[in-house]
Amino acid sequence: MIEKMRIGIIGSGNTAWQLSHQFVQAAVPVVFIASRNSQKAAIIAEECGIDQLPYAQNLPECDLLFLCVNDASIAPVSAWLGANNRVCMVHCSGSVAIDALENKGGKGVFYPLQTMTTGRLLQPNQLPVCLEGSDAGVMEKLLWLAKTCGFPHIELDSSKRAQAHLSAVFVNNFMNHLLHQAQSLAASNQLDMAFFEALAQETVAKFFALGGEAAQTGPARRGDTATIEKHRNALKEIPEALNLYDIFTQSITRKFGK
Repeated sequence: MIEKMRIGIIGSGNTAWQLSHQFVQAAVPVVFIASRNSQKAAIIAEECGIDQLPYAQNLPECDLLFLCVNDASIAPVSAWLGANNRVCMVHCSGSVAIDALENKGGKGVFYPLQTMTTGRLLQPNQLPVCLEGSDAGVMEKLLWLAKTCGFPHIELDSSKRAQAHLSAVFVNNFMNHLLHQAQSLAASNQLDMAFFEALAQETVAKFFALGGEAAQTGPARRGDTATIEKHRNALKEIPEALNLYDIFTQSITRKFGK
């Protein structure tokens, strides 16, 4: 039975910042952080009270070495750091398979299904994680860590996790872009985007309460072509916004047969 685990962290971006703070907050020992960006790593180390070490192959022993690096760096970094030891390495990507890890020891995935930004500390229950391990021993460590930190968690293989990541792009990246576009439109008409916050919150809450089909409203849903044309005319000088409007209007119209 696992009673304590020592974590090492490679990286200094959003994921490294969030997980470092979460692990320390849950009293999980983080024995070091190392990154090619020593200045950013130094900030995390100071905030969390952990040791910052040079970005080098000969790092202290730990139970799990988290590679909080970009997707393209997972394979080469794991091969380089794992050349001289058999440490269990864990990456945090949604779209990269576990086999991308090229270390000699155990392999794992600890993918937070969440948008994270340095300086914005989330509550543990806001960090659902998708877990995958190369063997039962690795999975036991990952499950212990998720439970200790209070993270909602699910076991997903690389294929299922890639599908979860794809859905997450729609939920987060595309939704944020649409809100950003709405903000630009509101600002061009001297409207405060804060006035739309209640609408955004109810839209998401209603989706999860009723489901997308029952929650859908608006001119495209009801086949209101007159209103649609008014909107299109208002956007004729903003091609990018008009293109987005047409894409979503046509998709909703096809869905509901209006």
